[in-house]
Amino acid sequence: AIARNEKNDEEDKQIVVDEDRELFAKLLSTSKGAIPAEEDSESAFIGAIQAGQKQKVKKVKPPKQTTKNPTKRKKSNTTENEKVAQRLHFESLIDIDTSHALGPIGAATLVPWIPPFLMDCLVVFVDPRPNSGDLRQTIKYLTSSFHDKDEKSMRQVIFVAADTVQEMKSWLQRNGLETPIRVFSDADLNFTTAYKLIDDETYHKWSMSMLVFDTKGIQPQILRHVEPSYAVQLTLDAMESSRNN
Repeated sequence: AIARNEKNDEEDKQIVVDEDRELFAKLLSTSKGAIPAEEDSESAFIGAIQAGQKQKVKKVKPPKQTTKNPTKRKKSNTTENEKVAQRLHFESLIDIDTSHALGPIGAATLVPWIPPFLMDCLVVFVDPRPNSGDLRQTIKYLTSSFHDKDEKSMRQVIFVAADTVQEMKSWLQRNGLETPIRVFSDADLNFTTAYKLIDDETYHKWSMSMLVFDTKGIQPQILRHVEPSYAVQLTLDAMESSRNN
């Protein structure tokens, strides 16, 4: 009887072990199963892990090495930016006939590279000095020489003064000048500084300059320290050169 009882106990233990194994196997075979964690842990359960499964580690590829200079811009973009920037520089100029700034539309009709207002070139005489004798003398010379020119030629030349609109109007009236060439005020020197015509560290600060813009609208040709007596010939040469190019 004792031997039979011991045998029954062994069978019961084996049944319990088999049931525990079966339950544990079910827990391992499902991703939804859970193994109880310690009571003082942050979570009440720890997610089950597939038996014998290796943990996968996501590989991070190193950044590709490149020889390109990140600060270097494409040539086409640079050219386009320069075109827009130059037109923007004209927008703040104030027409002494209207007393209004050109703005985007007025600037587009003035510069020679934006259709349909294309011209051979645009010659700009500019002086950062208020009451500039050189600029005013140049206005007289070109007004006298261009009075019989066609409208297209007159549209290709402008004057940019550092005086206010009222100061330029008063001067023109005192001298009885009705110039066919457009005159603009740049009293804040926005246009002048945009093309670096004023520089305290060089000898270019106080002089009249001549800028020639072509139909590409990139960087203008700049002549500094222009003598008023040569202004007419320089203008005609610039126009002729632009027509031949």
